[in-house]
Amino acid sequence: MLAGLAPAAGAALIVPAAEGAAAPPSATTAAAAAVEDPALLALGAELDERQAAYRTALARLEEARATATELWPELPTSIVIASAADRRAFHGCFERATPLGGEPLDRAIWPDVLKSNRLRPLLAEVRKYPEDWGSRKARQRLEADLTARINAAERYETACAIAIDTSGIATAKDAVRDRAREIHSLLSKIRKHPPCTVAGVLILARAVALFEEVQRSNHDGGEQGRGLLLGRELADAVLRVANVTA
Repeated sequence: MLAGLAPAAGAALIVPAAEGAAAPPSATTAAAAAVEDPALLALGAELDERQAAYRTALARLEEARATATELWPELPTSIVIASAADRRAFHGCFERATPLGGEPLDRAIWPDVLKSNRLRPLLAEVRKYPEDWGSRKARQRLEADLTARINAAERYETACAIAIDTSGIATAKDAVRDRAREIHSLLSKIRKHPPCTVAGVLILARAVALFEEVQRSNHDGGEQGRGLLLGRELADAVLRVANVTA
């Protein structure tokens, strides 16, 4: 649709007159006088830079995620909550496993897992109030079991931290979010300059498309779908440039 408005971006739009009739003077005058806002053109150039920076950051994030996936440790069975009995016995000592702080990995469903910092208070309680935990032999077995689970949880948590640090995924994810915020900020500036030529309309269209690209990648801070609200602004700009009355 946009390509049909003019032979080249930035060209003055002249609506052809019907055969045998002169073009309306007002339309011809408006088209010939249409000059795009230099500020909008400058923002369009900046849009290219922001897009390139965002895609570069996104590529680096994918590389970091691949590295972290390769380094990610196997989940020890001793810290996995596998039954209702486990949930009762270790109430308050586990949480849902979140690989890479929420980043998805190519693995099976992530279960609830015991956390070392939550098991330690339980072990301390067993040692402080031994009479509440059955016979001496039963308490010793419980202490040994808790100690083994704490050690396994600590090893797993340490290995996860090493994978995150080595891959640089946290820094890469922050960089993508920063580039996404810059795009949002730039779009806000672009919206303050209503297009008056095809070149301006194309800048707005590219800005809307890039905004939606950022939304789909989900590195934007939770504003998914807002780009759809800009459709009316883009349509208005197209109709205005084409001298069409809605």
